[in-house]
Amino acid sequence: MRVNFNSILYAASFGLDCVEQEVLGVTTNHAKRVAYITFKLAQARGFAGERLIDLVACAILHDNALAETVRTELSSLTPGEHAADALGKHCELGENNVRDFPFQTDMHNIILYHHENLDGTGPAGKKGEEIPPLAMYIHLADILDLSCQLGRSYPEKAAQVEKFLATSRGKRFPASLEDLFHDIFTCNNFTELLDENIDQSLARTVPERTVDYSLADIRHLA
Repeated sequence: MRVNFNSILYAASFGLDCVEQEVLGVTTNHAKRVAYITFKLAQARGFAGERLIDLVACAILHDNALAETVRTELSSLTPGEHAADALGKHCELGENNVRDFPFQTDMHNIILYHHENLDGTGPAGKKGEEIPPLAMYIHLADILDLSCQLGRSYPEKAAQVEKFLATSRGKRFPASLEDLFHDIFTCNNFTELLDENIDQSLARTVPERTVDYSLADIRHLA
């Protein structure tokens, strides 16, 4: 049967949202906003076609193992262990979960390293050029949405984002990537990220991929 690949992704995003909200209090539409910001950053850097669609898939699924990690890792912490260390494992589990996902291009290690900081202070200790650039795009979008509540409308949003990025300039993300975000998301188009607008923003900008899937294929994806 012919299936819209994008629709499968957004359905997965909705399911992950429901779980993450209940377990962790994550904001509504977090994965979709991360996907949209990541898409815009990569598009501005010249990425196109199947690679962009695959990148959106990675961004939608970047936290696919977060609730699993909370259940299996945080519940079994021993004295001396830290929650931050255990949560770092969700990158490993998430990468493993998408190992057989039907990407059309190479998305290897994008989810695995999506929490790595430029200065090497991330969970895997990767730094600089050791981190896949596309993983850094997802990292920037992820942290900004969680820290600045980009799905909500409030007058000081742009100033808050600028202040947040300035506090770790060149340490967590490449300065050029931060500058690119500022170029793309100005006061006028932060509205594209609001809860009530994000579905339309994705539908308007992300190319659609239609694929022939059997019922067995769809069950495997699920």
